[in-house]
Amino acid sequence: MVIEMTHAQLLQEWRLRYLHEPVNDDCPYTRHDGIDIDRLLAGKMRDWYLDLLDNAPLSMLAPMEIHDRITNQIVDDEGCLVFKLPDECRKLTAVRAEGWTRDAAITADMSSRTAQLQLSPYTRGDTHHPVAVIDNREVRLYSVKPGSAAKVEKLLAIVDTPGIYRFDEKALSTIPSPDF
Repeated sequence: MVIEMTHAQLLQEWRLRYLHEPVNDDCPYTRHDGIDIDRLLAGKMRDWYLDLLDNAPLSMLAPMEIHDRITNQIVDDEGCLVFKLPDECRKLTAVRAEGWTRDAAITADMSSRTAQLQLSPYTRGDTHHPVAVIDNREVRLYSVKPGSAAKVEKLLAIVDTPGIYRFDEKALSTIPSPDF
């Protein structure tokens, strides 16, 4: 089940799972000369979350539909629909343009065979076998009709929204044990 947590909620979960102690909010105790455990955990929590977004299996993540956030979709002379991913997008998981029969095969490796095949108009993707090549934040979708007004109709991505943590609850089991 996909869950969405605030920073405070996830920090509380980290205190329970990482420090192996229940959060006791009814008896506050404050010291000003010790280590700020919450700040220490917040750094570890952020590193864990970014690693989760970049490397976890898709079953542990919560892709979001973001096609409405894309601006400046251009169809070039070669029949490629070109656009830039929003800054908060960490990973593209599915993309489909209008008129395609299925989602595109996605590659972010410019030296891969799939990406190299897109350099020739005879071997590149088409509406029945589309391909998306990602170079930094630029996405090139092969192929659409040159000069057409094709647009992206589906764009699922793993998004890092500041202050909001979205993932499948199975991912909580990957919170590491303390390293002390």
